[in-house]
Amino acid sequence: MTWPNEECSAVELSDGEVLTVQLESAQTLKEQAPQLLTDILEMSAFVNYRRVQAGEPPILIISGHIGA
Repeated sequence: MTWPNEECSAVELSDGEVLTVQLESAQTLKEQAPQLLTDILEMSAFVNYRRVQAGEPPILIISGHIGA
């Protein structure tokens, strides 16, 4: 995911594009599988961290609604 245009990825982004992953059931995920939600968020943070460390902009956004 750090370099989505590599051969092993089915995702192709143009320069400057960002991939947004919308979690439609983020609230349910938080309630029923909180560790999975944490893992998803940490994975996306790590992808962006690796890119920033390499001098590239962040590329991955995780989106979803979680109520109070």
